[in-house]
Amino acid sequence: MKIVLLGATLIAMPSFALANEGTHVDPDSSKKDVVKTYDSKQYCYCADLEYSKGAVMEQDSTMKVCAVGPEGNLIWIDQ
Repeated sequence: MKIVLLGATLIAMPSFALANEGTHVDPDSSKKDVVKTYDSKQYCYCADLEYSKGAVMEQDSTMKVCAVGPEGNLIWIDQ
């Protein structure tokens, strides 16, 4: 039994070594860094998504509305 396992190991080893040869290219390395800019004068944000003035959504079991805040920026306020 030990001879069979040793033989199987010797047969599998070269094919494993061949499978690992070659150049590895990281698929993420070709992506350029995307810089997202936030404009609170035009949008409210939730989970990195943009919502325009008047948008309504449920957050923390309450309804929120995207509206103009005291400083002129759009913010989520309770409805």
